Amino acid sequence: MVDMRNGVCAVCGGGEIYTASTRMETPTALFGMLHTEKVDLYACVSCGFLQTFLDRTDDQVRWMRNSWKRV
Repeated sequence: MVDMRNGVCAVCGGGEIYTASTRMETPTALFGMLHTEKVDLYACVSCGFLQTFLDRTDDQVRWMRNSWKRV
């Protein structure tokens, strides 16, 4: 898949991509509790496709490895 951080849409090939940072709640493995992560969003105004990237720190990577299921 094309990485939209380069300014090109992964779906339609459009070149009008906008970005914003926000916080998103993600589930943990413990009793459905939520964990808040900083994410960077990239959206194409032509087709509406959205890509989300975690703003990963060493602590966040460690947390994901311990809390999420590997595919």
